[in-house]
Amino acid sequence: MPQEEAIRQTHGQLVTRKGINKMMIPILAMIALVVLVISFFQFLGEYVYDYRLSDTSVEFIIFRQIKVWNVPFEEITDIRPALRSDMLSIQKPAFMFVSHPLGKFVFIKRNKGIFRQIIVTPNNRNEFVDNVRAKIKKTAD
Repeated sequence: MPQEEAIRQTHGQLVTRKGINKMMIPILAMIALVVLVISFFQFLGEYVYDYRLSDTSVEFIIFRQIKVWNVPFEEITDIRPALRSDMLSIQKPAFMFVSHPLGKFVFIKRNKGIFRQIIVTPNNRNEFVDNVRAKIKKTAD
């Protein structure tokens, strides 16, 4: 058997001459796929999912044109910037409309509906929160 094709037994695993475990190839492929998907949504997610403020609600948009859902301002009881650690304390079911998986989160709490807690990742978190609070105050007056 030529030395290039030689396979030896090491700790119960088959190892090629170059030292790569053949069982690691699918695992490495899955890791690469996860990194690719996260990178896609981090940098191009805003073209798939987006948010728009109308006069009466926060609108959830896909592909920059199609409105799929909205939350009227009178249903919002709380809106605030959220930390990653806050994600663990969120009661289920929560609606996660995340366009930037590694971005900064905003937590929206509603007073009715199936999804009373909503997580979004707008481009400018603080500006988004301030604008929604202003619109809520305006509709309350």
